[in-house]
Formats: sequence, C-alpha cells, structure tokens
Amino acid sequence: MNSRTYIIAEIGGNHNGDLNIAKKLIFEAKKMGVDAVKFQTFNPYELTLSNNLLAVYQKVNIKKKITPIDLLKLCSLSYDYHRKLYDYCRKLNIEFMSSAFDEESLIFLKKNMKIKYHKLPSGEITNARLVYLHGFFKNKLIISTGMSTVDEIFDAIGFYICGYLKKKLIYKKLNSKNLYKKFYDIIKNKISILHCVSNYPTKIEDSNLLNIKYLEKIFKINVGFSDHTQSLNIPAYAVLMGAKIIEKHITINNKLYGPDHKFSLQPSEFKQMVKNIRDAENSKGSKERKINHNEKNLSKIVRKIIVAKKKINKNQTFSFENITSKRGNNGMSAKYFFDLINKKSNKNYLKNDKIKKNI
Repeated sequence: MNSRTYIIAEIGGNHNGDLNIAKKLIFEAKKMGVDAVKFQTFNPYELTLSNNLLAVYQKVNIKKKITPIDLLKLCSLSYDYHRKLYDYCRKLNIEFMSSAFDEESLIFLKKNMKIKYHKLPSGEITNARLVYLHGFFKNKLIISTGMSTVDEIFDAIGFYICGYLKKKLIYKKLNSKNLYKKFYDIIKNKISILHCVSNYPTKIEDSNLLNIKYLEKIFKINVGFSDHTQSLNIPAYAVLMGAKIIEKHITINNKLYGPDHKFSLQPSEFKQMVKNIRDAENSKGSKERKINHNEKNLSKIVRKIIVAKKKINKNQTFSFENITSKRGNNGMSAKYFFDLINKKSNKNYLKNDKIKKNI
C-alpha cells in the first residue's frame, strides 16, 4: 500500500452465492477506481453452532425465521467460485481479498489462493488460534477492531507475533505490549488496523472518527476505517482524520434478500463515495504552511500599500490625517503604517502617490 488511500469494496456475502452477481460487483468496483474487493471465506458448519442467536440487524433485514447456518449458507462461496473470482480479479487488475473465519478456510486462502492481503474480521479478534496462524503464515494482515478494547487489539497482535515466531502461546502469560515493543519492526510491515464500529448500520454520531488518530498515536502503524454508516461522506472525513485504508460494503441492489444489502452502498453511491475520498485525499496538502504560486500573484493585487491621503510636503510629518492604505503593488506594505506615523517625509507627495520607503 502506498500513500494513496487504499479503498476496499466489501462484497462479503452480498453475492448471495451467485457467481454472476459477484462478478458484476467486481466489475463495478473496478470501474469506480477501487483498489480491492473483499469476500468472506468460511464453512457455515465450522463458523457457528446451529442454536446460536441471530444479530438484531440480521433479523430485521431477513424478515423471516431462519437458522444461523442457513443464513451463512446464503452468504458463502464454494472454493471453486473463489478460484474463478480470483482469476476474474486478476483479469481486471483489481486485488482479491478475503476474510477467513476458520482454520481450514485460512489454509485454503494461503496455500491455494496465495492472496496478498488477508483481513481479520472484528468478531475473530479474540480467536487466538486463527490469528496465530496468520502470523505463522507471515500474512499481511488488516485487523478490524469493532467491539474491541485497546488491550484486545494489543493481544491480537501478540497472537500474531507468537505465530510469526512459532512461539508457544499461553494467554495468561502473554505480555502483548512487551511483544509489541520488541517486534515493532515486524508489526509495522505486516499489520494494519481499522477503526470500526460494529453496528449495521452505524449512526453517523456513533462513528467516533477521532479514534483513527487515537489508534495511530498508540500503535504507530497504518490505521484505516471500516465504515458501516450509510453516508457517502463519512469515509472522506475519515481520510482527513488520517485513515490510510477505507473499507465499505457494496451491493447491486439494497432490496436483495440477505443480511447486509440494506446498509450497503449501491454502485452509483459507491462511485460518489470514492470520488469524495479522492477529493479529500487531494485536499489534505502538507503540514507545512505553503503559499502557492496563484496566491502569491493574487497577494500583489489585493494586499494594501501605503499612499498619500492628500498632498504631503517634504519634511512634513506623516499622520493619520495624511496617509492611508489602498490596494496596489510595488509600494510600501500597509504593515509599516504605524511605523511611519510621526516620521518626516523625505519628498513631496500628491494624493494617492505611493509612499516610498524612508524608515
């Protein structure tokens, strides 16, 4: 990733298991200048117990009784589809990413797909074994931090480092902050974190974008934002807060059946969001105060110089009654106005003559 904001279109389960919908979403993402598309890789039977609860937003969006496993089946992709979508992404020159939710899926992504970037979902941040394996495989990992405390983020990075070093992991003996300091050079090259609020959708007032700067100050690595608001502007604001990565859900149609379609952006909306991000990115400039060429030229026209308010004779004292300031160039700047008061003129001036520097 470079200094340009890295934009991820989160397709997730919004393909509804349909290869053509998935390809359509990839194509739309490529058209709008997105850097990567992200999917989810999991075995429904390995991800949840059959009697687990559904999230409130899932119940609201599905609007009918469904088991957690049947819901996950709707959002899952076969390994064969993964390969086909990966090949399609390569053809379009857009990055294929995925989040593994179980060990078998992670091994598949690493050994069979050989993807460049992996994503750890917010719900897996305490899954020591899964994060350990990411480290064991030395994956470039983007960690979503929804629902997580700062200590839990440190712990997840600690799990990763233990895997990277093939070090025995006993949670009660884990000193994650010490590991972080000791192996920071590894971490900064391998791990990015995303500020995230795990509400679907997230209210704008709950976005808490200042957390981007907060996390950057604490962890000193790339920080981004995984956005679940329905706003087209919040991601751009996140960029102005310092976000290096933006992730946002995309769908073909908000009315499609499934848990995530309603809070996702449709292609035309996503396109505008990308434009907003690029505009924000281009507007940032630098931390140094710089006056550009056009401003310098304009200053010669709009800044004021000192001129005679009326006729002034040589050796006459400058006063509030006989000098003033007006727009002009090649004269004495109006900043010297008070310096001139009570000084004597070294020549004669007519009204509106530019006062020559004599102080």
